[in-house]
Amino acid sequence: MDNAARRISYQGLISLAGMDELKNTALTNLPKRLATHHYNGSYHIHDLEAFGVAPNCLTIDFQRSFPTDKLRSKNTLQRLLGIFDYIRQAIVAIGGDQSGGIGFANFDEDIAWACDQLAISDSRRTRQILRACIDNFIEWINTTRSRYGLECYYVTLNIGLSQSPLGKYSAVCLLDCLQNAPAGYIRPNIVFKTKAELHFEKDARNRELFDSALTTTAVRMIPTYLLCDATPNIDIPPEQLAIMGCRTRVAANLHGHTTAIGRGNLAYVSINLVQIAWKATQNHPQTKRIADFLSRWRTLAKDAAEILLRRKQLLEKLPAQNFPGYCAIDPWMVPFADSERIDAWKHGTLSIGFVGLAESVDIMTQKKIGVDNDANILARRLVTAMRDEVDQLRSEHNCNFTLLATSAESTSGRFARIDWANHRIPAAHKGFYTNSFHIPVDVPLNPIHKMQTEGPFHTMCNGGGISYVELGGPPLGNLLALEDMIQAASSAGVSYFGVNFPKDICNNCGNQGVFDMCHSCDSTDVTHIRRVSGYLEATTSFTSGKLAEIAKRTAHARGGA
Repeated sequence: MDNAARRISYQGLISLAGMDELKNTALTNLPKRLATHHYNGSYHIHDLEAFGVAPNCLTIDFQRSFPTDKLRSKNTLQRLLGIFDYIRQAIVAIGGDQSGGIGFANFDEDIAWACDQLAISDSRRTRQILRACIDNFIEWINTTRSRYGLECYYVTLNIGLSQSPLGKYSAVCLLDCLQNAPAGYIRPNIVFKTKAELHFEKDARNRELFDSALTTTAVRMIPTYLLCDATPNIDIPPEQLAIMGCRTRVAANLHGHTTAIGRGNLAYVSINLVQIAWKATQNHPQTKRIADFLSRWRTLAKDAAEILLRRKQLLEKLPAQNFPGYCAIDPWMVPFADSERIDAWKHGTLSIGFVGLAESVDIMTQKKIGVDNDANILARRLVTAMRDEVDQLRSEHNCNFTLLATSAESTSGRFARIDWANHRIPAAHKGFYTNSFHIPVDVPLNPIHKMQTEGPFHTMCNGGGISYVELGGPPLGNLLALEDMIQAASSAGVSYFGVNFPKDICNNCGNQGVFDMCHSCDSTDVTHIRRVSGYLEATTSFTSGKLAEIAKRTAHARGGA
């Protein structure tokens, strides 16, 4: 399966069959030139089954779409329960109209705002009900696989900025409930927004909340951290920033104000840099390889843009009634349907992504990023040129094109398989390419050095990116080191940061640790939870490329390079 979160059911089998048919139809209807690049692994057209019929992801405009008037007629208990009923209804409705994730930009503050709109006072009883609602929501999001009959819903809750008592309490409850949930619960994705004056100082207003986030990360690998003081984010009001999905970033808007709220990514195409680099080295001296690489990139980027514009144009031709969930919830930043015309799509982004920067630099120079400074300089030069081309496309088409540091859900392994079969590219033999601009997973760097090397790419990749530190085990009892890494990442210009570590759960006795055989009961019935390209999942559902990456991962230690 392409998606590690999928579990097969009867309804799911029907959905998969339909998806395969839609993918084939989409490729058949494309001009042969554009489709051939996909077949040959020069680029990957994501979510082909949604081509021209659905967008990718969305951060809901909660306060614009919330049904305040409808809930005001209820009693206090019904109003509180109604807030979370609405959240679930919105997730199901939106999830039926798009192919990707659903984000809440300020989940904690939106809960407090809804309580204020509904005249719900901050009382002991209110807090008891809020905790129960959040606990039930976490259970629901982890156990409901109704999306296509295959998946749980991809939901990201951004928290950390609220100054109101009920908002801060909602965030604390979310973290506490996740900490105490069953070990196998790995949703929702939680993103903690950091601001130095709110979180980093000992007497900061939200310091205790930040400490709770660190404790939860040390156990669960979530939350991850949206660093609002980092260079790419510093000039944007933090409440307008959000992560949706595993890294998607929506901010600047040619057709409105800068915000993630009520906006989403319509579609994306990821370019295989390794194949470009390999072709650029054939029959070219060292002095001409970079120029040839960039020429090939620009050609593929223009073709990718043509595909993305076709998708947007097809969406623009559809009637609003094709999106019953959007019409019911109205979650975009503008009214979704203006008479018979959909006005929301112009606010969405179209992203051109990339995979395998590290392998590309190695092929062209025989030097490794993260280890050799000349390699680092070349890597930044290449991505700067990519961003310049995407900005040119943005200006030329008056459309929100962005450069995405692709998460490579299945793309990294697919590219490697194609390139090994067709070209015998040595870098493909390991079964996967390195995610986006990341330093290869088997380079044992010092975490601070890793952040300093990857940080500049975050400003270039305005469509989203993430930097991880790989740990040998959960950092329990060492929260200060975790905080140091977060602050170092922010100082280095990293927009979005997370930590990974192996997490194994014995299905017989519930013991947790890092093992293939349980140390407590000797059972080998063990669930291995890992994060590769964004979401936490059990490794039993991973693609071959993901499994190959896990096998090569090396922990980033303070004593590293």
